[in-house]
Amino acid sequence: MTTWITHSTDDISEPVKKKIKHLYKGDNWGFINYEYLGMAFIALTPEQVLNFSHTAYQSYEKNSENTLSYTNIVGIADLTIDFLMYAYIHNFNKELCAETFAFFDKNISYEASFYQRRVIIRLYKALFDNDTEKVDFYTRLLEEDNFTFCLQNVPITKKDSSHAH
Repeated sequence: MTTWITHSTDDISEPVKKKIKHLYKGDNWGFINYEYLGMAFIALTPEQVLNFSHTAYQSYEKNSENTLSYTNIVGIADLTIDFLMYAYIHNFNKELCAETFAFFDKNISYEASFYQRRVIIRLYKALFDNDTEKVDFYTRLLEEDNFTFCLQNVPITKKDSSHAH
């Protein structure tokens, strides 16, 4: 958690870093794999994050049980958000995020239970598109629901509230 907050891997020991690099275990991933990988992204290099996320997306699409498992859908949806947070922190370009946006749109259900995740994904898409109007809109939605964990790295422009109703 400290590593995500500080954006520094200085506190992670070398043995732990080596273990993180060996998270990939075959093609049958599930909720726990997606959750651990998302948490571990911050300790990996950009190349490793791109490779692991691509592998996770491929595994998810190959395993038909994933589309039937709510917990696996939650896990992979959260992984896409962790990827985009990492990508934003590390100044990835929009093209490096294209697979994640396409994967999310194709594989994550349009159910109400995924609404917050959809707003977060749209926020990051707006960030990578440099669409400040949409960034402000999605940021306000997330702030209103106090769903701000994903905003720690997002430049937030505060509106003048002196004219509030």
